[in-house]
Amino acid sequence: MIPSLRLVLRRQTPVVVTVPFPDTALSPGDHAVSNTSAWACLSEATGEVLPAGRLLEFVRGLDRKDTFLRLARIAAVLANTSGGVFDKEAQAWSRDLLVIRKPEAHPVETLVANYLDRLPTDRAVAHEQVICFLQTLVLAEGADPGTVTTDQFLAFLMLAANDHAHAWVEEGARELTEMEDVVAQTFFVTMFNHTDDPLRVLVRAEMLMDAPPLRGPFATADRWAALQVEAFGRPFADYFASFVTPLFMISRIWGSSELPVVSPASFFSQTLLPGDVGEKWLRDLTTDADEFRTRVLRRPDGLPNIAPALYRKPFVSFGSGNLVASSPTRISDALSLGAWGRLNGAAKTVLGDPDSDAWTKTFGDLFERWCQRLAGEASESHEYRGRLIVPACPGDADEIEDLIFVENATVILGSVKGGVVPERKLRAGRSRADAIDFLERFFFESPEQAKAKRHRGGAVFQLDAKVRKLRAGAYAKAGLSSDLAVIPMIVSFDNVGESGALYKWLEHGCATRHLLEDRCRPLVVVSPLEYEVLVALAARGYSLCELLLEKTSELWRLTPMQVFLHKKVPGSLDFRLPILERRFRELGDRAQEVLFGRKASGPDEPSSLDD
Repeated sequence: MIPSLRLVLRRQTPVVVTVPFPDTALSPGDHAVSNTSAWACLSEATGEVLPAGRLLEFVRGLDRKDTFLRLARIAAVLANTSGGVFDKEAQAWSRDLLVIRKPEAHPVETLVANYLDRLPTDRAVAHEQVICFLQTLVLAEGADPGTVTTDQFLAFLMLAANDHAHAWVEEGARELTEMEDVVAQTFFVTMFNHTDDPLRVLVRAEMLMDAPPLRGPFATADRWAALQVEAFGRPFADYFASFVTPLFMISRIWGSSELPVVSPASFFSQTLLPGDVGEKWLRDLTTDADEFRTRVLRRPDGLPNIAPALYRKPFVSFGSGNLVASSPTRISDALSLGAWGRLNGAAKTVLGDPDSDAWTKTFGDLFERWCQRLAGEASESHEYRGRLIVPACPGDADEIEDLIFVENATVILGSVKGGVVPERKLRAGRSRADAIDFLERFFFESPEQAKAKRHRGGAVFQLDAKVRKLRAGAYAKAGLSSDLAVIPMIVSFDNVGESGALYKWLEHGCATRHLLEDRCRPLVVVSPLEYEVLVALAARGYSLCELLLEKTSELWRLTPMQVFLHKKVPGSLDFRLPILERRFRELGDRAQEVLFGRKASGPDEPSSLDD
């Protein structure tokens, strides 16, 4: 049975964890990067890495279904506790179990306990990446049936697996510089353990699709409707209310007391939705455990690589009966990135062109419109400072940039990028070279390279061209003086590894190519969450230009944006525009109407979603 959708959604405090920087990658003044650390690992405790073969032996004896469920439960705890990986509840499932001393303890247990006792509290054992790695390992190698393990042994496996979880399938595809190596590794790590606000994730997904695009093959009502029905079997609004909203919401209560388990036969049994429809949608998100074994990609050491299949199909079926959800985060990925993939396939079918990239371009326009809508909402606040300039339609002849925030002698030129990181190579950690090649294309593809591929070129080249036009006085009629200080900003829908390492690499790339040099501050890269927080701050009277001038100062320029916002405006990650709260309540009401024929909220119910 689906519980009431009026659930409390808890937000996590910002947690930014990356691999340590090699000393040669940073100058003495570059250690302003905040909250960077490595995961706790067995090699630090014992002086040796547990061999890959030994790790495989341990897992091969474990019961596959039971162990996967235990790992899924820990993943739910990490995703749904307010403190994330450093929360007391999360630590209780991992680190705390390993510091318990027994009279008959093995010498290795004593070494581990002593190591963790001395370790700072910001060095976690359990985290999203190692759990994904172990889930892949268990599905590929576990026994049916096998030994039912203990939580303590599972915590030990996480500690040991932290020495292996970050490895790549192809280590030597081509030689990288030390800086590139750090950027690639950090990029892979930041695919996991990133903070987002569940309310924002849900509302963002719905807002992106609530109206047809203003241009392109799906701008007509008929084509827009045909695309949605091809992808989901019915209009997106119905799919979202009937399936996405309840599934997303129920995933936020999994954890210590609620197992991450769903029964396809009964999940929708007490709703108005036909059972076969809801069951099909669930099956579309389900990976068969036995088929999984045949598709695992192996590393040179024999260990399986993190499987990208769990991004698209986060539920796992062990033959019959209930489905186990690998993680609430993977549910969120499947309902956003997975929906993107289904719409991409549907676009090719509707247009009758298997090579069409129409959806990629359409989604870029939808994401740009979403960014502009939030900026417009903020600018209507009586406390908003400065001036906002946005084009009437994407690609208009008078378009200067996707987002322009002007205040006093400073302008923020915001470029919106709706591209999605390729799944097979990058989300699965295929090779460091692949990661660097992607980042090179995303930021620094030259106009000449782009023209041959019918692309617009790298994001930095595009911004640099706008800066040069500004300096030449091309935007004077729009009220933009040629001598304004410029803060270049990229709003990226998908993760591009924003970190101190990435900022250092971007600075080097801009300097060697002579880009963004003329009175430009360092480039700022923001996620959808961070963008939402920035415009919410603007609606409360904070100056975006002043904030980003400080963010790009020598002290903060390498600091991840979430950490900067948390430090400069404590509590700001909880700030939301009123439209987001309102749309969330409307989504809950809509889901209750569609599923139960009644509304969820009444005039006397509290609207606060804070924990």
